[in-house]
Amino acid sequence: MAGLNPQTATALAAWLDTTPSFEDRAEELGDTEGAAPLIEPAARFARAYLRITET
Repeated sequence: MAGLNPQTATALAAWLDTTPSFEDRAEELGDTEGAAPLIEPAARFARAYLRITET
């Protein structure tokens, strides 16, 4: 993140910050599959950035 310009870092942080609320709302509505296109890219990025392997 330190290598990003401030505007890009802010946009990335906002995207990662709002994704869990999308996921929570999708669960409330019972449509996690429909929300997957919004949630999965952010989750993949976060796992890669944090170097977390999927199990």
